[in-house]
Amino acid sequence: MDGQTEESMPQWATVLLSQIKALNDTVNELQSHRTEDRATAPSTTPGPRPNTEEKPTKHLGPLAEYDGNPEQLEPWISQAQAKLHVDYVGCSEITRFYMLHNRLRGEASRQLQPWVQAIANTEHMTPQGLINQLRLSFGDPHTKEKAQRKLHKLKQANRTFMEYFTEYRKLVLEAGGTGWPDEIKKSYLEAGLSTELQKCMIGKNADGKSFEEYCNELKQTSDQLESFNLRNTGVRHNNRTWRPNTTATMGLTASKPTESHADEMDWEPSRSVRSNRVSSRTNGRRATWVSKETLDYRREKDLCLRCGNQGHNLKDCSFLPARRPITTNKASTNDRADIDLSLSLPDSEENRGNPGKA
Repeated sequence: MDGQTEESMPQWATVLLSQIKALNDTVNELQSHRTEDRATAPSTTPGPRPNTEEKPTKHLGPLAEYDGNPEQLEPWISQAQAKLHVDYVGCSEITRFYMLHNRLRGEASRQLQPWVQAIANTEHMTPQGLINQLRLSFGDPHTKEKAQRKLHKLKQANRTFMEYFTEYRKLVLEAGGTGWPDEIKKSYLEAGLSTELQKCMIGKNADGKSFEEYCNELKQTSDQLESFNLRNTGVRHNNRTWRPNTTATMGLTASKPTESHADEMDWEPSRSVRSNRVSSRTNGRRATWVSKETLDYRREKDLCLRCGNQGHNLKDCSFLPARRPITTNKASTNDRADIDLSLSLPDSEENRGNPGKA
């Protein structure tokens, strides 16, 4: 068909030629759109990964330093675990590890430094791994056995119930007894109660009660007993304010030592003379007669044998000597003289210069 124009071409050829042109235009248009899409498409090159680690908070304040003291190890670990769970919950293991490591000082830092260098940039750099190393280096392997022995010997004596319960709870934790049955924990607690509190608990059946319920009942009974003792002590003190102190006058009118040709340096003061000497420094308040068990406890805790307080010796106590309880058919009123605990101590203990503290 060379040399032929469209007018001279058959009709069917003209239609075919127009369709070919339309098809070419469509192809060119599609190619142009594809080129534009490539130019505007975003880059598929991977960018930097976003940092998903959260910053630590400061709800609990700074963690205390640890210098390797075995007695402070478990309390410090408890504080460290609380810090990790509250302020470092969204941080990486490396961040949590170095937070604990930076709080080590002295012997603790020196002993763990070789281990830290050995595990650097490994999966062992975790806070729990550091805590395990601290327990291995400074923990007492016999803590549970010692705590169990102390539990068997623990007594309330003249302490308040809460003071006794605080020490009891500490020993139970050290002995690993948090998972003990309630009956075992109640038996340990009841065995060390004071005789007075045990009498008040007679008739109150502890069977069927949980350990927490039993402790709450002991606390309420102890508070009521303490309030009663305070009121009773106040009534007795008010009743004595207007009565003459016959025992004090007995000491003032006691006979003096008879004259002797022996050397005056060999003279030993009698009980009445020493009683007068004691009365010159008292404040008018009188100590309460206590049992031998309480005296042994005061002697063990380095307390004053007469009043049970700290900071002074028995000979310097401002309380009047305790009176022996009145017993039937044993002593008359005139025979109930003041009993000074310092006079009942063994001579060997006084001669050694023991000030009366235990």
